[in-house]
Parts: sequence; structure tokens; C-alpha cells
Amino acid sequence: MADAGYFVDPDDPSEEKPCPAGTSSGSGSTGCTPCAPGTYSGEGDPTCTSCGQNEVSAVGSTECDPCPEDYFSEPGASLCEPCPGGTTRPHNETACIADPRDNKRNRRQRRRTRNTLILALSTIGAALFTSVLCWACCAFRNYARRKQELERERAVVVREQTAAACEKVEEFQAHFVTISGARFMKFDRLHPQESLRDELIIYDSVADVRAASARGRVFIFFSHQWLGWSEPDPQRIHVTAMQQAVHNVSKDTGTPLEKIRVWVDYVSIPQKNRSEQKLAIASLPTFASCCDYFVVVAPDATHQNTGCACNSQSYRRRAWCRAEIMSCWARNGTSDMYFNTRDYGLRVGRDLHDICTLSFGVVLIPPDGGRRRGRV
Repeated sequence: MADAGYFVDPDDPSEEKPCPAGTSSGSGSTGCTPCAPGTYSGEGDPTCTSCGQNEVSAVGSTECDPCPEDYFSEPGASLCEPCPGGTTRPHNETACIADPRDNKRNRRQRRRTRNTLILALSTIGAALFTSVLCWACCAFRNYARRKQELERERAVVVREQTAAACEKVEEFQAHFVTISGARFMKFDRLHPQESLRDELIIYDSVADVRAASARGRVFIFFSHQWLGWSEPDPQRIHVTAMQQAVHNVSKDTGTPLEKIRVWVDYVSIPQKNRSEQKLAIASLPTFASCCDYFVVVAPDATHQNTGCACNSQSYRRRAWCRAEIMSCWARNGTSDMYFNTRDYGLRVGRDLHDICTLSFGVVLIPPDGGRRRGRV
């Protein structure tokens, strides 16, 4: 039997021969066995030797081959494995280490990634900005167009409202009901319209009033505050002042009482028919502005039901009284406006101007060329 590392040739059993390189044999073996992968042997070696670190070998190798750069192997390995990403193994190193070249590549890659990201974000931002700008322009254009349309519509509405208001001011909404000065001077108190139907003088339009004025008729509008809830002048205070004014107008202008036309609310506005009453009230500004004389009757008195003082100050606080004053002033100025108090009697428009200033907070400036001036 052959010693370890040797074998006996069957053709010549008298002599032991050494196992060739890349093989091995144990003691008493009849033949040599090739070295396993990852090992090697020389001629006559009894065993195969494992390859060292970073060395590999195939079956029956006589020596180990070193792993190339950037590869590694454990002792006894048959194949080299690449170093993990971001590492390298130079020939003088036994293990994989961080690759300095990879840091540069990473920096370049990060730089390229950052630049790409910046470019992408810039492109997206520019696209978004352009979209928002286009949307804003379209929205502004639509807003401007809509605003113009609304302004045109509003202008049309304002013109229509103005025209309607002018028509209401220029024309009566109800009959202009008056009574002659001669009949009014016989009043012992103010009578409601319904009790004077056969004695009333009615005008249908502003043109009719102007035509009557051209024929010598003189129109007086009385503005006053009621002194009772059911009757405007229960103590006959206002009717006395009104009759005094009618007498003075007749005397000052040389107009017979028969040609004087008196408008006073209780007589001239329906008291029972509410629908006609509303129309007459709506025409108060037109009624007031059509008359030749506007007389405020506000002597000191006491309200029959409330006991409150009724005078020029309480008169100024009434909205309809203010509306009547402003309607007459707007068309005729203050030259034909008068007021009456118990202390001073009838006074002309200059004092009324002061009342309006206190009442409305505005200064009334009469237009040039007042039609009539003088004391009533």
C-alpha cells in the first residue's frame, strides 16, 4: 500500500509514484484525487491546501489565482465576489474599503440630480406662474367686462328711475283738490274732503294748474302739523292763521277771494278712501311745488291727545313737513315761502330759510328771479 501523497501504478506495482500536482491521496490509497475548488496542491502533497483570502482556484488546481481589483473572496472560496456598492479593493488591500472615486461620482450625481430637480421645479413654477397669470388676466377681463355690463345696466335702471321720478314730480298721481278762498274764509273749522264734494275745485294735471294761474288764479299751499289724532285743528288755532294768510294774499296781490285756490291736507286729501289717500300723499311734493304761495302754519299750541307742545320745532321734526318744504324750495326758491307763529304772525322766506337751515343742516339759496316778493 502507498504512503500519503503517493500511489501504486497497477502496471508497475513494485514502485510508488508521487501524485501529480493538483491531486492528493491519503495513506494506503490506490489512486490520487483532484483537489476540490478553493484548494490546490503540489506534486506528492498528501493533502490539498486551501487558498488564502482574496484567492480562488478551480478543481485540480496547482495554485490559487488572486481576485482582480474591486473583487474579494473568503479563504477557501472558489469564486471572487464584487465589492459592495460604493466600495473598492485595491491590490494592496485585503478587504473592500470606501471608494473615493465613488464619492466623486456621488457628488457629481447629486449635483446632476439637484440641477435636474431645480430645472424641473423651475419649469413647473414657470408653467404654474404662466397659468395663474393667464387665469388672472382672463378673470380680470371677465370682471372688467361684467363690471361694464353692470354699469350699463345700472345706468339704464338709474335713467328709468330718474325718468319715472321726473314723471311723478312733473305730473300728479292723484287729483289736485282745492277750495276757493271765499269759501275757505267762511270755515269755522277745517272740514274733511268728503263733506265738501260739491264745493271743491279739482285739477287733473300740472298743465291745468298752470293754465288756471295764467287766468289769474292764485294757489296757496298750507303746511302744518296736526293738533289731534282724529281732527287736525280741534281748537281752531290753525284755521284762524290760515284765513289770515288768505286775506293777506288777496290784499297784497289784489286778487279777489273767489280766484284764490286753497290747498290744505284735511280738505284736499281723501280721508276715507285709503288707496286714493296714498296716491294723494305721494303727490304732495308736486302739489307743494305747483302753488304760488307756500305757507308753514306753526303757531305755539298743544296736542289735544298727547299734551305735547306743537310749534315750529316739532313741525321741523316731521318728515312730510320737511318733504313739502324741500319740494317747494327746489322748484320755486324761498321767495314765496312764509311761516306763521303766534308770537310773530306771518313772516317771509328769510326766517323760513333759518328754519330750514336748522332742520336739514343745509343752506337754502333761492334761485335768481323769484316770481313774487313782499309781505303776506
